[in-house]
Amino acid sequence: MNDWISVYKKNKKINLYQYMYLISNILSIDNKKILGSKKRTSEILEKICDIYIDEIYLKNNKKNNLSNMFIENKYIDDYKLHKEIYSTVKYFINNNIVLDIKNNERDIILIAVFIKLVIKLDSLTNPFTSEKINIYNLAIEYINLYHKIDFIYLIDEGKKNTKLLIETIKINSIKEKKFFNILTNNNSFNKYIRINENVSCYITQYNYYIERLENYDIKPIKNVYETSKTDEQFTFISIELAIITLLKEMAVQKDLSTYLIPVKKDFFEKDKNIKDLKSVFELKIINKKIKLLINYDDINNNLLNILKRNKIDYYIYCNKNATITTFDESEKYVFSKEFIKKHQLEAANNVILETINVYMKDNDIIFLKDKEIKI
Repeated sequence: MNDWISVYKKNKKINLYQYMYLISNILSIDNKKILGSKKRTSEILEKICDIYIDEIYLKNNKKNNLSNMFIENKYIDDYKLHKEIYSTVKYFINNNIVLDIKNNERDIILIAVFIKLVIKLDSLTNPFTSEKINIYNLAIEYINLYHKIDFIYLIDEGKKNTKLLIETIKINSIKEKKFFNILTNNNSFNKYIRINENVSCYITQYNYYIERLENYDIKPIKNVYETSKTDEQFTFISIELAIITLLKEMAVQKDLSTYLIPVKKDFFEKDKNIKDLKSVFELKIINKKIKLLINYDDINNNLLNILKRNKIDYYIYCNKNATITTFDESEKYVFSKEFIKKHQLEAANNVILETINVYMKDNDIIFLKDKEIKI
């Protein structure tokens, strides 16, 4: 399976760093203490960009309100710079220069503004919008917004770096569309079933379309499917498609959803399947946002040991026919509508209640189409 997350992360890091460095030649402050020479500026911005990508952009860390612990400045709240201040402060912490934070308040706010601007400019490369936008006008509008901070001023009077910034955004916008075009296949796709109106959580359902297949006798086709264990490969295809949907959510800067991949117990009888799963789930963002979904009656101690030993996260699905004996508070469950009704159950911290069933496509998820909003 291709590691699309790492590919996308690498490209996104390059893009955001490009924007950040160019912005550092457009906006400035007097008496800069941190961003001195161009070489040092480049090194610092690249490291802070890494922190932002890993801990904010990829949504691995939502506890990012460190700003008020170190800096008190009205512009942090006025311009909602908390996540950006967090990334900058984290750089100081990582490099054992925490004591310098207070003495470099303006520099830190300037860097936070760079990041904030970068994210707003990156939104202009959204590959899924059909809306026509004027990148030049919006870029100028964003830049003008942030140099209203009284100690930040424009230094790009000749507009050289501004023009270069806008051209870079346009080029990256084309690249972003090409990247997602490569990952799109109308004949192989997931359908997603949203199961709770309050939690952005979906059960995946792999689908494929082969032209004129319905013209053939369904019995031998079904026999080939059942005897060849083709559904094992479909599991990996479905996981890969869910990863691509996560990438699409990142591209439009949407909070990431959780995707549950149904897996039968027979799947775990092959060591290769377990080995391949383990390699997929080694990436933090995948292990956090993509989970296996296993029927309660398929769960046994051997399977649980395999999952935990290989650090593969999962939910246990309880349908109306599940023969329940005990619930383990350390496990995570999905209770079906029928199961909830049968046992008169209520919500719990380790349970997702299936209260709705709404079929979605990935673009519905990305843009929160009307049918999801009305859930």
